[in-house]
Amino acid sequence: MKKVTLELLVDENGDEDINPIKGDICDRLERCYHNIKLVSYEEESIDARWFCAKDVTPPVPEHGMCSEDVIIKYKDGTESVACITFNGVWYDTDYNEVADVIVYWRYMTDDERPD
Repeated sequence: MKKVTLELLVDENGDEDINPIKGDICDRLERCYHNIKLVSYEEESIDARWFCAKDVTPPVPEHGMCSEDVIIKYKDGTESVACITFNGVWYDTDYNEVADVIVYWRYMTDDERPD
């Protein structure tokens, strides 16, 4: 037996109940795998402002050196400020390369921007 981790993003209409979705997922998987057991189930709300760093990057202005500062989220869940250079390397405000530990990024809100 092997352990498989499945992560799903479900777009809710607000009136949907997640439990029927959970049951439907198990039913469909049992058609493919005869001995399946749901070990854990966890819901997490996703903030739509966040982009996956490996799929989307902030734009770098033409002839510019780096993007505007953005908020990044590390693998451990902590957040910081960083930018991405024209050659695709992420740096935090202390000029440390953070590409290997960044998971998500989002634009700063007006309240988060430095004066």
